[in-house]
Amino acid sequence: MKRVLAAIDFSKVTKAVVEAAIKIVKNNDGSLRLLHVAEPPPDFIGQEVGPQVIRDQKAKEIKESHRMLSDLAKQIRDEGIDVEEFLIQGPTIDVILNQAEKFEADLIVLGTHGKNALERVLMGSTSEGVIHKTKIPVLIIPSKES
Repeated sequence: MKRVLAAIDFSKVTKAVVEAAIKIVKNNDGSLRLLHVAEPPPDFIGQEVGPQVIRDQKAKEIKESHRMLSDLAKQIRDEGIDVEEFLIQGPTIDVILNQAEKFEADLIVLGTHGKNALERVLMGSTSEGVIHKTKIPVLIIPSKES
């Protein structure tokens, strides 16, 4: 497992995802790609004021996510690990799979939030979507609440 893609969302499980990915990369003298997927802003039809306010808020959130991602990558680099960081806006599962393919990842590491059955039906599950759509091995790190 030389090339590890860690998909992070800055939730409570992010630290455990990163720690697992680092351990694997260190043990295999590999490289790490940190990926944060930002959801695209919702499409609005027939509204004049709302979309700009929402675009401004989304831009602020993306800027903060980029700062946190850069800070995390710097901490990992300071440990002597080869790491690249990417913040990409788009559909989460598709972006993860696309980046794993581009990176030629040997492993995808991501967390799960322990959604119940109804939440998975209504909102979906990123980890389930990734598992079902890839042939790359996937390591799922459960949140403490799971």
